[in-house]
Amino acid sequence: MGSEEREEWLAHVDHCADVLRQKLMCDASSALITYNWVDNHYHPHPNFNVQQKCRNYQDLLDKVEEWGIDRKLLVNGIFRPTDRPVAEFSEPPFDPFAEGRSTLAGAY
Repeated sequence: MGSEEREEWLAHVDHCADVLRQKLMCDASSALITYNWVDNHYHPHPNFNVQQKCRNYQDLLDKVEEWGIDRKLLVNGIFRPTDRPVAEFSEPPFDPFAEGRSTLAGAY
């Protein structure tokens, strides 16, 4: 990738990140997203079937700081327990490729 192409790519990434930041700040929600174990998968799948209610963004940041998951856990990941059974679903509780869903949904 040439220098000019890299600068254009970085500008695109900056723009995308800023659009996401704005969306999060304007539509912040404290809705709890649960995760479900799915047959033949080793990592849980998020269940986005929750009702959203917008909140004050700074209040949300304060609660995340107070109650959020320890970042060290996120570095190592969340894995299926091997010492006990888990509730399993035959497929994720939503279709990430359904028509009308965000193209970001394909990342799951």
